[in-house]
Amino acid sequence: MKYVVLSVCVLLLACQSELELSIPDEVMIDALYDKHIAQAALNRVPDAVRDSMHAVYHDQILRRYDITTDQWDDAMSYLLDDLAAYEKLQEQVKDRLRSDADK
Repeated sequence: MKYVVLSVCVLLLACQSELELSIPDEVMIDALYDKHIAQAALNRVPDAVRDSMHAVYHDQILRRYDITTDQWDDAMSYLLDDLAAYEKLQEQVKDRLRSDADK
């Protein structure tokens, strides 16, 4: 029984490592950047249609970067477990947003 538990733990750790690599950092930064832009646009949309527009924007962004919903969910789950990696990506997104705002 002890070996079964150990095997499951090793398998889960191996899967978690793959999740980190399922979406390259550059693609994730681009997608997060677009999600920030979409969110800013949604702030100007009436509440009655905001949720449906959010779903449309989300789907379009995933399609643009050839990311499946499962890949996105897995990557976000991984990043929520590794907040340092998430903050690193978000810093790069913020830098890009600031850079574009200055243009």
